[in-house]
Amino acid sequence: MINRGEEHCQGFAGETLDALIADLVLAALQPGAVDVALQLAEDVEIERAREHRQLELRLEQARYETERAQRQYDEVEPENRLVARTLERRCEAITQAPASLPIERGLFGPGLLAHLLVSKFDDHLPLYRQAEIFARSGMELSRSTLADQVGHAVRLLRPLIQAIETSVTGSAKLHADDTPVPVLNPGAGRTKTGYLWVYLRDDCPWNGPSPPAGLYRYSPGRGGEHPCDHLKDFRGALQADGYAGFNGLYEPGPDGRVRIIEVTCMAHGRRKFHDVAVSAKGKAPIAAEALRRIGELYGRDRTCWPRCCSRSSANISR
Repeated sequence: MINRGEEHCQGFAGETLDALIADLVLAALQPGAVDVALQLAEDVEIERAREHRQLELRLEQARYETERAQRQYDEVEPENRLVARTLERRCEAITQAPASLPIERGLFGPGLLAHLLVSKFDDHLPLYRQAEIFARSGMELSRSTLADQVGHAVRLLRPLIQAIETSVTGSAKLHADDTPVPVLNPGAGRTKTGYLWVYLRDDCPWNGPSPPAGLYRYSPGRGGEHPCDHLKDFRGALQADGYAGFNGLYEPGPDGRVRIIEVTCMAHGRRKFHDVAVSAKGKAPIAAEALRRIGELYGRDRTCWPRCCSRSSANISR
Protein backbone atom coordinates (compact mmCIF):
# COMPACT_ATOMS: atom_id res chain seq x y z
CA MET A 1 0.00 0.00 0.00
CA ILE A 2 2.84 2.34 0.81
CA ASN A 3 4.54 1.66 -2.49
CA ARG A 4 1.37 2.19 -4.42
CA GLY A 5 0.74 5.42 -2.49
CA GLU A 6 4.22 6.64 -3.34
CA GLU A 7 3.64 5.81 -7.00
CA HIS A 8 0.28 7.60 -6.87
CA CYS A 9 1.85 10.68 -5.31
CA GLN A 10 4.59 10.74 -8.01
CA GLY A 11 1.79 10.99 -10.64
CA PHE A 12 0.71 14.29 -9.05
CA ALA A 13 4.13 15.84 -8.84
CA GLY A 14 3.11 18.89 -10.86
CA GLU A 15 0.07 19.77 -8.70
CA THR A 16 -0.09 21.66 -5.43
CA LEU A 17 -0.52 19.94 -2.08
CA ASP A 18 -4.02 21.50 -1.53
CA ALA A 19 -5.27 20.11 -4.83
CA LEU A 20 -3.83 16.70 -3.97
CA ILE A 21 -5.65 16.66 -0.60
CA ALA A 22 -8.90 17.70 -2.29
CA ASP A 23 -8.58 14.90 -4.85
CA LEU A 24 -7.88 12.33 -2.16
CA VAL A 25 -10.98 13.46 -0.11
CA LEU A 26 -13.23 13.37 -3.17
CA ALA A 27 -11.91 9.95 -4.15
CA ALA A 28 -12.65 8.62 -0.65
CA LEU A 29 -16.31 9.84 -0.64
CA GLN A 30 -19.09 7.45 -1.58
CA PRO A 31 -21.03 8.12 -4.79
CA GLY A 32 -23.71 10.82 -4.19
CA ALA A 33 -22.20 12.06 -0.90
CA VAL A 34 -20.99 15.26 -2.49
CA ASP A 35 -24.50 16.15 -3.64
CA VAL A 36 -25.85 15.55 -0.11
CA ALA A 37 -23.17 17.76 1.45
CA LEU A 38 -23.84 20.54 -1.02
CA GLN A 39 -27.61 20.30 -0.36
CA LEU A 40 -27.06 20.53 3.40
CA ALA A 41 -24.86 23.57 2.97
CA GLU A 42 -27.53 25.21 0.80
CA ASP A 43 -30.24 24.45 3.40
CA VAL A 44 -28.12 25.99 6.13
CA GLU A 45 -27.63 29.13 4.08
CA ILE A 46 -31.37 29.40 3.39
CA GLU A 47 -32.20 29.05 7.13
CA ARG A 48 -29.68 31.74 8.00
CA ALA A 49 -31.21 34.10 5.45
CA ARG A 50 -34.71 33.45 6.81
CA GLU A 51 -33.64 34.17 10.41
CA HIS A 52 -31.87 37.32 9.29
CA ARG A 53 -35.03 38.52 7.53
CA GLN A 54 -37.17 37.85 10.61
CA LEU A 55 -34.73 39.82 12.74
CA GLU A 56 -34.92 42.74 10.32
CA LEU A 57 -38.75 42.62 10.44
CA ARG A 58 -38.76 42.67 14.25
CA LEU A 59 -36.37 45.60 14.30
CA GLU A 60 -38.56 47.44 11.81
CA GLN A 61 -41.66 46.77 13.94
CA ALA A 62 -39.86 48.00 17.06
CA ARG A 63 -38.82 51.22 15.29
CA TYR A 64 -42.41 51.75 14.15
CA GLU A 65 -43.84 51.23 17.66
CA THR A 66 -41.24 53.58 19.14
CA GLU A 67 -42.01 56.33 16.64
CA ARG A 68 -45.77 55.92 17.20
CA ALA A 69 -45.35 56.09 21.00
CA GLN A 70 -43.21 59.20 20.63
CA ARG A 71 -45.87 60.87 18.45
CA GLN A 72 -48.59 60.03 21.00
CA TYR A 73 -46.41 61.34 23.82
CA ASP A 74 -45.77 64.60 21.94
CA GLU A 75 -49.53 65.08 21.46
CA VAL A 76 -50.22 64.86 25.24
CA GLU A 77 -50.22 68.09 27.24
CA PRO A 78 -47.11 68.45 29.43
CA GLU A 79 -49.12 68.45 32.68
CA ASN A 80 -50.81 65.16 31.69
CA ARG A 81 -47.65 63.15 31.12
CA LEU A 82 -47.63 61.53 34.56
CA VAL A 83 -47.72 57.99 33.23
CA ALA A 84 -44.96 58.68 30.75
CA ARG A 85 -42.81 60.21 33.48
CA THR A 86 -43.36 57.54 36.11
CA LEU A 87 -43.10 54.48 33.86
CA GLU A 88 -39.73 54.18 32.21
CA ARG A 89 -38.07 51.29 30.43
CA ARG A 90 -34.63 50.75 31.86
CA CYS A 91 -32.44 47.72 31.24
CA GLU A 92 -35.33 45.70 29.79
CA ALA A 93 -37.42 46.26 32.97
CA ILE A 94 -40.41 48.43 33.86
CA THR A 95 -39.98 50.61 36.96
CA GLN A 96 -42.96 52.41 38.50
CA ALA A 97 -43.01 55.31 40.94
CA PRO A 98 -44.30 54.48 44.45
CA ALA A 99 -48.07 54.71 44.88
CA SER A 100 -49.35 57.94 46.40
CA LEU A 101 -50.67 57.38 49.94
CA PRO A 102 -52.89 59.78 51.90
CA ILE A 103 -50.32 59.98 54.70
CA GLU A 104 -46.73 60.76 53.74
CA ARG A 105 -44.53 57.75 54.59
CA GLY A 106 -47.68 56.10 55.87
CA LEU A 107 -48.62 52.44 55.87
CA PHE A 108 -52.30 52.48 54.94
CA GLY A 109 -54.10 53.24 51.70
CA PRO A 110 -57.35 55.26 51.64
CA GLY A 111 -59.55 52.16 51.87
CA LEU A 112 -57.90 50.80 55.01
CA LEU A 113 -57.82 54.25 56.63
CA ALA A 114 -61.55 54.69 55.99
CA HIS A 115 -62.24 51.24 57.46
CA LEU A 116 -60.16 52.09 60.53
CA LEU A 117 -61.96 55.40 61.16
CA VAL A 118 -65.46 54.08 60.54
CA SER A 119 -64.82 51.09 62.82
CA LYS A 120 -63.58 53.33 65.62
CA PHE A 121 -65.94 56.32 65.47
CA ASP A 122 -69.09 54.88 63.90
CA ASP A 123 -69.01 51.23 65.01
CA HIS A 124 -67.41 52.11 68.38
CA LEU A 125 -64.72 49.45 67.97
CA PRO A 126 -61.64 50.33 70.08
CA LEU A 127 -58.24 50.16 68.48
CA TYR A 128 -57.01 47.28 70.61
CA ARG A 129 -59.93 45.17 69.38
CA GLN A 130 -59.22 46.15 65.80
CA ALA A 131 -55.59 45.10 66.33
CA GLU A 132 -56.83 41.67 67.46
CA ILE A 133 -59.06 41.38 64.40
CA PHE A 134 -56.18 42.26 62.08
CA ALA A 135 -53.95 39.72 63.87
CA ARG A 136 -56.44 36.94 63.12
CA SER A 137 -56.05 37.80 59.44
CA GLY A 138 -52.27 37.59 59.66
CA MET A 139 -51.58 41.34 59.92
CA GLU A 140 -49.58 42.30 63.01
CA LEU A 141 -50.57 45.94 63.64
CA SER A 142 -49.97 47.28 67.10
CA ARG A 143 -52.37 49.57 68.89
CA SER A 144 -49.82 52.39 68.83
CA THR A 145 -49.47 52.07 65.04
CA LEU A 146 -53.25 52.26 64.58
CA ALA A 147 -53.47 55.26 66.92
CA ASP A 148 -50.73 57.03 64.96
CA GLN A 149 -52.58 56.43 61.66
CA VAL A 150 -55.86 57.68 63.17
CA GLY A 151 -54.17 60.86 64.36
CA HIS A 152 -52.70 61.58 60.92
CA ALA A 153 -56.03 60.81 59.22
CA VAL A 154 -57.93 63.19 61.50
CA ARG A 155 -55.46 65.95 60.65
CA LEU A 156 -56.08 65.30 56.97
CA LEU A 157 -59.83 65.64 57.54
CA ARG A 158 -59.59 69.01 59.29
CA PRO A 159 -60.47 71.02 56.15
CA LEU A 160 -63.64 68.95 55.74
CA ILE A 161 -64.53 69.39 59.42
CA GLN A 162 -63.99 73.14 59.17
CA ALA A 163 -66.19 73.28 56.07
CA ILE A 164 -69.01 71.46 57.91
CA GLU A 165 -68.60 73.77 60.91
CA THR A 166 -68.79 76.86 58.70
CA SER A 167 -71.91 75.53 56.97
CA VAL A 168 -73.70 74.59 60.19
CA THR A 169 -72.86 77.71 62.22
CA GLY A 170 -73.76 79.88 59.23
CA SER A 171 -77.41 78.87 59.59
CA ALA A 172 -79.97 81.22 61.16
CA LYS A 173 -81.36 78.48 63.46
CA LEU A 174 -79.90 75.39 65.09
CA HIS A 175 -80.88 72.49 67.31
CA ALA A 176 -78.44 71.55 70.09
CA ASP A 177 -78.18 68.62 72.48
CA ASP A 178 -75.59 66.63 74.40
CA THR A 179 -75.26 63.00 75.40
CA PRO A 180 -72.85 61.17 77.71
CA VAL A 181 -70.50 58.56 76.23
CA PRO A 182 -68.18 56.11 78.02
CA VAL A 183 -64.52 56.81 77.34
CA LEU A 184 -61.62 54.45 77.93
CA ASN A 185 -59.53 55.39 80.95
CA PRO A 186 -56.38 53.20 80.82
CA GLY A 187 -55.06 52.25 84.20
CA ALA A 188 -58.20 53.14 86.13
CA GLY A 189 -59.91 49.80 85.62
CA ARG A 190 -63.13 51.45 84.47
CA THR A 191 -64.36 53.96 81.91
CA LYS A 192 -64.88 57.66 82.45
CA THR A 193 -67.70 59.82 81.14
CA GLY A 194 -67.24 62.18 78.22
CA TYR A 195 -69.84 64.19 76.31
CA LEU A 196 -70.78 64.54 72.68
CA TRP A 197 -72.45 67.75 71.61
CA VAL A 198 -74.44 67.84 68.38
CA TYR A 199 -75.50 71.00 66.56
CA LEU A 200 -78.03 70.29 63.82
CA ARG A 201 -79.25 72.41 60.95
CA ASP A 202 -82.51 71.04 59.60
CA ASP A 203 -84.77 73.33 57.58
CA CYS A 204 -87.08 70.54 56.43
CA PRO A 205 -90.04 71.52 58.65
CA TRP A 206 -89.83 75.09 57.33
CA ASN A 207 -89.30 74.14 53.70
CA GLY A 208 -85.83 75.67 53.76
CA PRO A 209 -83.49 75.44 50.77
CA SER A 210 -80.43 74.18 52.67
CA PRO A 211 -79.78 70.45 53.12
CA PRO A 212 -79.55 69.06 56.68
CA ALA A 213 -76.13 68.99 58.32
CA GLY A 214 -74.79 68.07 61.74
CA LEU A 215 -71.69 69.15 63.64
CA TYR A 216 -70.31 66.95 66.44
CA ARG A 217 -68.00 68.12 69.19
CA TYR A 218 -66.48 66.19 72.10
CA SER A 219 -65.64 67.45 75.58
CA PRO A 220 -64.40 65.69 78.72
CA GLY A 221 -67.01 67.50 80.83
CA ARG A 222 -70.47 69.06 80.61
CA GLY A 223 -69.68 72.61 81.64
CA GLY A 224 -71.33 75.57 79.93
CA GLU A 225 -67.98 76.76 78.57
CA HIS A 226 -68.07 73.99 75.97
CA PRO A 227 -71.24 75.04 74.05
CA CYS A 228 -70.11 78.67 74.37
CA ASP A 229 -66.84 77.77 72.66
CA HIS A 230 -68.51 75.59 70.02
CA LEU A 231 -70.99 78.31 69.00
CA LYS A 232 -68.77 81.37 69.40
CA ASP A 233 -69.35 82.30 65.73
CA PHE A 234 -73.07 81.48 65.61
CA ARG A 235 -75.78 84.13 65.49
CA GLY A 236 -79.42 83.21 65.32
CA ALA A 237 -82.02 81.08 67.09
CA LEU A 238 -80.98 78.04 69.13
CA GLN A 239 -83.45 75.36 70.14
CA ALA A 240 -82.27 73.26 73.06
CA ASP A 241 -83.51 71.69 76.26
CA GLY A 242 -83.57 73.46 79.61
CA TYR A 243 -80.03 72.48 80.57
CA ALA A 244 -78.38 75.35 82.43
CA GLY A 245 -75.17 74.90 80.45
CA PHE A 246 -76.80 76.66 77.49
CA ASN A 247 -77.80 79.74 79.51
CA GLY A 248 -74.53 81.53 78.86
CA LEU A 249 -75.31 81.57 75.15
CA TYR A 250 -78.42 83.68 75.66
CA GLU A 251 -76.76 86.45 77.68
CA PRO A 252 -76.06 89.84 76.07
CA GLY A 253 -72.56 90.46 74.81
CA PRO A 254 -70.24 93.35 75.75
CA ASP A 255 -72.16 95.60 73.36
CA GLY A 256 -75.44 94.82 75.12
CA ARG A 257 -76.84 92.86 72.19
CA VAL A 258 -78.15 89.31 72.35
CA ARG A 259 -76.28 87.16 69.86
CA ILE A 260 -78.32 83.94 70.25
CA ILE A 261 -82.09 83.80 70.79
CA GLU A 262 -83.38 81.00 73.01
CA VAL A 263 -86.02 78.76 71.47
CA THR A 264 -87.23 76.37 74.15
CA CYS A 265 -88.28 72.81 73.46
CA MET A 266 -92.02 72.06 73.49
CA ALA A 267 -91.42 68.39 74.34
CA HIS A 268 -89.48 69.32 77.48
CA GLY A 269 -92.12 71.87 78.49
CA ARG A 270 -94.93 69.37 78.00
CA ARG A 271 -93.09 66.83 80.15
CA LYS A 272 -93.47 69.06 83.23
CA PHE A 273 -97.24 69.36 82.79
CA HIS A 274 -97.46 65.62 82.17
CA ASP A 275 -95.63 64.85 85.42
CA VAL A 276 -98.01 67.10 87.37
CA ALA A 277 -101.09 65.58 85.76
CA VAL A 278 -99.93 62.03 86.49
CA SER A 279 -99.00 62.73 90.11
CA ALA A 280 -102.30 64.58 90.75
CA LYS A 281 -104.31 61.69 89.33
CA GLY A 282 -106.72 63.87 87.39
CA LYS A 283 -106.99 66.64 89.99
CA ALA A 284 -104.83 69.19 88.17
CA PRO A 285 -107.10 70.97 85.67
CA ILE A 286 -104.49 73.54 84.62
CA ALA A 287 -102.00 70.80 83.71
CA ALA A 288 -104.70 68.87 81.88
CA GLU A 289 -105.69 71.98 79.88
CA ALA A 290 -102.05 72.64 78.99
CA LEU A 291 -101.67 69.08 77.72
CA ARG A 292 -104.85 69.44 75.64
CA ARG A 293 -103.68 72.64 73.98
CA ILE A 294 -100.22 71.25 73.32
CA GLY A 295 -101.91 68.21 71.76
CA GLU A 296 -103.81 70.52 69.40
CA LEU A 297 -100.54 72.15 68.37
CA TYR A 298 -99.02 68.72 67.71
CA GLY A 299 -102.08 67.86 65.58
CA ARG A 300 -101.58 70.98 63.45
CA ASP A 301 -97.92 70.14 63.16
CA ARG A 302 -98.68 66.63 61.88
CA THR A 303 -100.96 67.98 59.15
CA CYS A 304 -98.26 70.39 57.92
CA TRP A 305 -95.29 68.02 58.19
CA PRO A 306 -95.89 65.86 55.07
CA ARG A 307 -96.27 68.90 52.80
CA CYS A 308 -93.18 70.62 54.19
CA CYS A 309 -91.07 67.49 53.91
CA SER A 310 -92.13 66.81 50.35
CA ARG A 311 -91.26 70.34 49.28
CA SER A 312 -87.93 70.24 51.11
CA SER A 313 -87.07 66.95 49.48
CA ALA A 314 -87.79 68.44 46.09
CA ASN A 315 -85.55 71.45 46.89
CA ILE A 316 -82.71 69.22 48.03
CA SER A 317 -82.97 67.02 44.94
CA ARG A 318 -82.73 70.06 42.75
